[in-house]
Amino acid sequence: MDKGEIMFHISIMAMLIVIVAIFGYKMVFLSEAYLRILGI
Repeated sequence: MDKGEIMFHISIMAMLIVIVAIFGYKMVFLSEAYLRILGI
């Protein structure tokens, strides 16, 4: 693998990590709001 290919794979992994992190954060936020609605 040359340097460009390695950088390409690293960038894909980084994007996947960011997407998963944002999705997880939104899920936590939504579940918190949902629990708050149920609590009221």
